Amino acid sequence: MEIPGEFDDEVAVTLGFAGLAAWYALARRARLRPGQEGRVLGAGGAIGPFAVQIATILGATSVVAAARNPAAKSAADRVVGPGSPELTTLVLREP
Repeated sequence: MEIPGEFDDEVAVTLGFAGLAAWYALARRARLRPGQEGRVLGAGGAIGPFAVQIATILGATSVVAAARNPAAKSAADRVVGPGSPELTTLVLREP
């Protein structure tokens, strides 16, 4: 796989780890299935955008909470703002 010129080796390696961490959390640990809701808290970091995409690939609805990352926001099925009362409900609600 060719690494784009604007990425140095350190950045390229991190992207692989971030994607793998998101996949492991959603597919292996949470066993996210089609029709379920994948909640991504702190989607502004390196793992968040991958988690949103992987939730979608797994057939789940992706809900992003407090995302600053435009890529995560645009890919999510639903975005909940940081000051929203819905955020508390989202975090405390059973899966």
